Amino acid sequence: MAAMTREAAASFDFGDDSEDGDAFEAAMSVFSSDEGLEVDKAWDAVNAILNVDLPDHGPFWAGEAVTEDLGYGPALFASADDVRGIAARLSGLTEAEVGRRFDTALAADALGYPGVWDRADEAADNKLWVIDATMQVIALYERAAVNALGMFAMLL
Repeated sequence: MAAMTREAAASFDFGDDSEDGDAFEAAMSVFSSDEGLEVDKAWDAVNAILNVDLPDHGPFWAGEAVTEDLGYGPALFASADDVRGIAARLSGLTEAEVGRRFDTALAADALGYPGVWDRADEAADNKLWVIDATMQVIALYERAAVNALGMFAMLL
């Protein structure tokens, strides 16, 4: 996901592009920049944690489709107004609360990738990874809101 203008989001021409094409490469470059964020498999856990505050769509499903289905659904663009509203709803969420929500979601078996999050030898690191990813998503929304930017998101 990345904070950007609608015009910048529209500049990605996925067309019949494959996952190895120029548009995907350009999007991944933006996601890896200071304006973007890649959360890898943590996306589902982050989504479960933030759905408490964003029950209608979660942080990755906000906005309107700006592409055809890319395999895991279309890329989406949330307007600057939408981003401001999301940032306001997420503001004040602490790492401690995110950790509690992770534990609750894990206990309710509400996280994707079953068997990954609670592996005995990885559970503590996975929890810290998801907390960090969640706080990064919140910070990205807050920066985008301050700069009147929208949010472009896609799952690959």
